[in-house]
Amino acid sequence: QNPGPQNPGPPNGAAANPEGGANVPAGNVPGGSVRYSVVPAGPGGLYVYVPGQWGMVNVNVANPSKEPAELRCATYFEREPSLQFGRKIWLPPESRMKVSHPIYVPDGYSEPTINYRSIVENSGKLVREDTSQVLHSGSFFTMLKRPITGLIEDLERETEDPKNPPYDLVVACRVKAGNTRQIANLQDDFLPPDEESYRPIDQLIISSSRVLNDQAGLSAIREWVGGGGRLWLMIDSVDPELLSAFFGDDWKGQYVDRTYLAEVKIEPTIQTLSNPSELIRYDEPIPFVRVVTTPQEEVWYTVNGWPAAFWKTYGAGRVLVTTLSPKGWMGLNASTSAAAERARQENIQAARFGQEGLPPLKEEPAAPAPPPEPPQPAGRPGAMNPAAASNNPAETSLFVPNEPMMRLASEFMGARPPEASVESLVAEQAGDYIGYKIPARDRVLGVLFGFVAALALAAIALWRTNRLQHLGWFVPLLALLAGGSLVWLGNQSRTSSPSALSVVQLINGIPGSHDYQSNGFGAVYSPDGKETELGSTQGGRVMLNMDGGSLANRRMEWTDLGKWSWVNLPQPPGQRAMTMTRSGTTRNPFIADATFGPEGLTGQLQLGDAQGVSDAVISTTWGRIGVRLSPDGTFVAAADDVLTSNQYLASQFLSDEQARRQKTLKKVLESVDSVARKVPVQIFAWSEPWVDGLVLDPQRTVKGSALVQMPLSITRPAPGADYLIPSPMLPFRNQRGAGPDGLTSSPIWNFVKNEGADRDLPGTAWFVFEPPASLLPFEAVSARLRVDVSGPMGKLEIAGWKNGELKVLKEWIDPVGQMELLIDDPEVLKVSDGGVLLRVSAGDPARPELTQRKEDGKVIKSTWKIESLKIDLKARSLAAGEG
Repeated sequence: QNPGPQNPGPPNGAAANPEGGANVPAGNVPGGSVRYSVVPAGPGGLYVYVPGQWGMVNVNVANPSKEPAELRCATYFEREPSLQFGRKIWLPPESRMKVSHPIYVPDGYSEPTINYRSIVENSGKLVREDTSQVLHSGSFFTMLKRPITGLIEDLERETEDPKNPPYDLVVACRVKAGNTRQIANLQDDFLPPDEESYRPIDQLIISSSRVLNDQAGLSAIREWVGGGGRLWLMIDSVDPELLSAFFGDDWKGQYVDRTYLAEVKIEPTIQTLSNPSELIRYDEPIPFVRVVTTPQEEVWYTVNGWPAAFWKTYGAGRVLVTTLSPKGWMGLNASTSAAAERARQENIQAARFGQEGLPPLKEEPAAPAPPPEPPQPAGRPGAMNPAAASNNPAETSLFVPNEPMMRLASEFMGARPPEASVESLVAEQAGDYIGYKIPARDRVLGVLFGFVAALALAAIALWRTNRLQHLGWFVPLLALLAGGSLVWLGNQSRTSSPSALSVVQLINGIPGSHDYQSNGFGAVYSPDGKETELGSTQGGRVMLNMDGGSLANRRMEWTDLGKWSWVNLPQPPGQRAMTMTRSGTTRNPFIADATFGPEGLTGQLQLGDAQGVSDAVISTTWGRIGVRLSPDGTFVAAADDVLTSNQYLASQFLSDEQARRQKTLKKVLESVDSVARKVPVQIFAWSEPWVDGLVLDPQRTVKGSALVQMPLSITRPAPGADYLIPSPMLPFRNQRGAGPDGLTSSPIWNFVKNEGADRDLPGTAWFVFEPPASLLPFEAVSARLRVDVSGPMGKLEIAGWKNGELKVLKEWIDPVGQMELLIDDPEVLKVSDGGVLLRVSAGDPARPELTQRKEDGKVIKSTWKIESLKIDLKARSLAAGEG
């Protein structure tokens, strides 16, 4: 470790020495029983410390004595010695133990390393570490450059060949994308057991079956993906049972067999992906796993007609599954020199088979030996630290991904898009739940009236006795009495508000599972300052705003897996903000299933263990639909329930609580990049806050709300069924190439902003209205089109294509506001290019003066705009092969 300047911030009860070190009497330091060492690593070998994120610290402890020991460890950063994180440890006699606890890396660090300090107490006495020092000093290597890629591979390899196809392919993809070759390799026996440990990384690759024997780790990975992570499963390198273990009932595919191919040609399923790869022959056949997929998976590439790479959505995240060996996705990099390859092999050899860097725990003699040299940070496989990187200045790779893999990697690699902070989304709503009682009007008026009356009576009495000069001291005295009375009333009103915790949470549920991820923001309110009790028995993490508080040492202390509490946490009068994160499981599953019926969407909704569910809304990139919930969980989202652009709840008259919810939901939806969103249809619903397991002061009440969101799974109606598709489920796009009449579409619609373009010239566009792909095949029966326009458009025309000819359906002259058109000719609504094709023409070429007129020799332009364009489609489901 790199010892930094001595600036100890010892646990509660230990004083700091300004000269450096810990100010502890010699008699308080045990002579040589319990020993410890601190290792800056995650519990799964995850060497990732990112400012503003949670990390993990390992503590190795040994107790050679004949008596058990009760230890308390504390770790803190040099810049903030009063903010500590630690754990209680019960250590049996003659034993050693490796434990870990979370630590929050403060935001704002831009240095490659952060100095930390660690101290361990045994029954209130400070313990020496393995280097015989009371105060342990070291540094964390921070990761400031994204993306961060994690890899889970086998701990023991069958050969000592440093070449490793999964590792080499991941490095090749990173280098090709212009990133470093550093990878966070999770190499401990057990993977991180909580989702929060994975949040610093952007994508994770699994090429080992050992995750099947670590249910806690697999569950944490599942929760991380459900919250928006990206996972790559290399099924050729693992047991195919991992698909069922990870997806559960959501995996409907089937494993067929494992075979070996001497010739490989990768074929795209979509022409726009890439060109087919060349036929490659291998001296040694490479593995290929054959599986059968369902329409729920997006197959991008095939080999011999079998899926070679496909995507599957899980919650808000995406999972890439490859069934072909990594050798089939890459080739030798001709530009890599022999010298670079030798350096690469030496670096890999040192990284994969180097020293672990974890000092052994052994029994110490009564008189401690001279302290050895502090160990340097380990060079673990792919460990993200500058020491490893410095041995590899040339960021090159012996291999290069082929064109299909580059297309897959462009989707998979890269940093996760930045998310709006939960504070910016819900802080206003959380603050509204805490208010102060205003003194009653009659009491305030009584004080003021008494002041005026007393002043008038005193003035009259003094005037009659010719002693008006006494008003000079009497009036200020009377004013002080009145003011003091108002202050007393205000204080009484403030202290009469009970201690409270207000919280607003954003919860991501994973359909078909019991898993969820929660992010929340809240405020702890106390009318009078005192120490606050705050903890949890069901995991999660709470970070409080420490500004303006006491300088006493505050510690977040873990006692067991999922059990923690804040120690010595003073609460000043008023509010203290806090952020909350938690991943967990519920007793009841998350269900969000729907299909189309005569009114619109109908389905079943169950939000785990949520209580008081209400104000549900279905949201797509093209609009929102109000949801009518029944007590049994069934719901209807009809075409008549489609919300306007400024509506986020279905109620016509909003209560105060609904007004707060509408503001928050608007912020949440606006924070999502609608173009990049991979979950096309989501359902949102409000419930009571999820605070099970949170330990609070007995007198503290809890107020707030939780916004639960889930992807909505849509099932295709049975063949022959008639149904209605509401407009938010029918996005439209320009026809590819020229329309059937030979005209190329004009840019009358801005698809980036999802709104009409401001124009002063006439324009025509062929639009394809696309229903969810799962509904194909179907036949359109009728449609109701609504278009809203503004400005001097002059003319608006809607047309279709029927029997090889253009058919004008409706024409409006000088349109203003909203127009509606019923299309009941099925021949015009024939499905083409995956949807219903209609032509929209706007503007009047015969009257250019409407938008361009001359005044004083200058051209004055006016613009028109299509404000909205929506269509509700009645359709009939067809059997496969029809239509």
